[in-house]
Amino acid sequence: MMEVRGMIDRILWPTDFSENSRAALPLVKSMADKYNSRIYLLHVEETLSNTHKLLGMLGKKEVDKLEKTLMKAGETELIKVGDEDLINCNLYRKEVRVGDIAEEILKVADENDIGLIIMSTHGHGPIQNLAFGSVTEKVIKNSKTPVLAVPADIEPQTE
Repeated sequence: MMEVRGMIDRILWPTDFSENSRAALPLVKSMADKYNSRIYLLHVEETLSNTHKLLGMLGKKEVDKLEKTLMKAGETELIKVGDEDLINCNLYRKEVRVGDIAEEILKVADENDIGLIIMSTHGHGPIQNLAFGSVTEKVIKNSKTPVLAVPADIEPQTE
């Protein structure tokens, strides 16, 4: 039987920077500390160029420009999260991607041999009141990597 420490040497924390997605952060930090894991911090911007309505209103050039702006904003926010929230974590990596959110999470997990994905059950998508976030559900159903889904309304435990 494989030792847990070896299995969880890389943790993926996908975030959309919402308070809901931040609910997973204390657990990410705790698990990374316990297993001396590297944290992969990921933000995915939804592909806008596939949104035909938006393409019709703005045109491809403007949509591409908007995607680049959103990516730059995502990179800036990831730096902020790393500097403020992961300051005591010795190993972390940041990445911003554009595409289908769940598919990109799964790709990053596969490409980086991630041992555990920790994510909130709800981000700030258009329909937050469903029992389970659609991105989280898609990741759980299609992942080869174990996924730990953290309820967005979880209260952090203090010792």
